[in-house]
Amino acid sequence: MATAADHYESLLAEHYTWMLGGDIEEAAAGQADLFRELGLTAPVLEGAAAVDLGCGPGPQTLALASLGFASVTAVDTSARLLEELMELAMRSGHHRAVRTVHQDIRAALPGLASPDSLAVVACMGDTLPHLPSSQDVQELITDVAKALHPGGSFVG
Repeated sequence: MATAADHYESLLAEHYTWMLGGDIEEAAAGQADLFRELGLTAPVLEGAAAVDLGCGPGPQTLALASLGFASVTAVDTSARLLEELMELAMRSGHHRAVRTVHQDIRAALPGLASPDSLAVVACMGDTLPHLPSSQDVQELITDVAKALHPGGSFVG
């Protein structure tokens, strides 16, 4: 049985931006509006850091960077989608804030963030259902809770 990562590499990554409507910058603007409605704005905390788990081509990553987060780490298993995200970050002027990590999201947070260090962790779309088991989801949420500073937000 193929994993979700295998499926993205062999098929979905090539078509993912099209599946999201074809315009990631427009999608990012919509996500920024959603994040504002949720009260997720960086000026609340100077130098605020965020992580986008399962970022794909980056609509949430770019939205967080556009809201002024000093650092947005984008994690995905698809190198192709991470490359697309960095091209978009360069084009939009957010490349200084965005860092990509080619890794399985299940093991990413403990190595990327100290406890109580993140303002936001995003894990949106169909990312959680791609995890192999409910135990993986529980462990990921535990890692998120440890990484968020008091008052931080998990958006999923």
